[in-house]
Amino acid sequence: MKNIIFDLGGVILCDKPISVLKQFNVTDGDYSELSRFFSDWKNLDLGIETLEEKLLSCNFSCELLSKYKHILLNYYEYRAFNKVLIDLIDVLKKNDYNVFILSDNNKECYEYYKKVFSNIDGWCLSCDYNTVKSEGKLFQILIDKFNLDPMACYFIDDKIDNINIAESYGIKGYKFDEHESINFLYDDMEKNGIKLDFRRKLILFDWGNIVESHSTGYNCYDAWNDLFAACGYKSGNNVYDYLSKYNLNCIDSFDELEKVYNEISNDFSFNVSYNEFVLIFKRIFDKVYYYQDVADYEVSLRDRCYVGILSNLMILDKERLDKQVNLSNYDYVFLSFEMGVSKPNYDIYEKVINSVPFSPKDILFIDDRDDNIESAKRFGWNVLKATGLELDKIKSVCDDFISNG
Repeated sequence: MKNIIFDLGGVILCDKPISVLKQFNVTDGDYSELSRFFSDWKNLDLGIETLEEKLLSCNFSCELLSKYKHILLNYYEYRAFNKVLIDLIDVLKKNDYNVFILSDNNKECYEYYKKVFSNIDGWCLSCDYNTVKSEGKLFQILIDKFNLDPMACYFIDDKIDNINIAESYGIKGYKFDEHESINFLYDDMEKNGIKLDFRRKLILFDWGNIVESHSTGYNCYDAWNDLFAACGYKSGNNVYDYLSKYNLNCIDSFDELEKVYNEISNDFSFNVSYNEFVLIFKRIFDKVYYYQDVADYEVSLRDRCYVGILSNLMILDKERLDKQVNLSNYDYVFLSFEMGVSKPNYDIYEKVINSVPFSPKDILFIDDRDDNIESAKRFGWNVLKATGLELDKIKSVCDDFISNG
């Protein structure tokens, strides 16, 4: 099979269009009202109604429109991509497969995604032909438009009815579920002769004491002691032990951090302002030693598996983390302050599981703390307790994990 056909929504694009509202401070009342915009999109898909016309038909109040009009008319810009499927398309193209999009969608969405996905060989969207997939004709239009042999086509869609219709045209179909392991799709593709070098597993690394030093050279504990001293605290070392009560790793905004800083400042008799504290923090923590060889090794694994970071960080740490490892080199980045929960709380592991298309058995987690490791084991993950001083041990376990199964 040389022609791979993808649906958009629920396959390349995650969740439903209404899910974009979660990215904004939408009240329950506004969410309920705005949901009318995201219902009954058949006329949009058929190309006989525009998003602007759909919005007008909802008769929203001026107040609601002033807050959300731009979001509603440009919702497609905020939809999350299924990273693994985007990577799959790149791999297919590199191996000389033809990639097509067959989707029920509106004109505005079509024009936007044509620019985003410039490596697609052909598009066949319902809005251009006034017919949707469930009516059947769109499959024949695709075949005729690109002169495709149905027996050489493989179609990926999230609705079983669409799969059944595709197969009635002689096109092999796979019913995709974004919440299942991606390896189910890979196995079916290989069974149908589409054999590629798939990345089938995910390795998640902690940051502290794996990349950034907690013991060698100038480490994070030294930095905390120096920070407090620079802010006016006079009573010695081991200040890190006092910080857990402030839950710094779960504060997701600088405004909230400033409130907590005022509490810390009062408790420890600081003599600097919040803005001065932030500048001193960055200056001191930028000196912390980190293991460049570990950071390089983590990124090198991307040729063989997916790689991510799962770490307890405060909001001020992210800039430094990015300098050390370049976060764009990682497939997944899970930071406690962005997730609102920290390890070893079970909730952070559950959020990770719900965000990645891998079964627990296909995840390896590397951390330096027993409690974090035990929580991961509860979810069925493979685990390794190690520090950045044990790179050979990390390499051995990673090699075995990637190679087996």
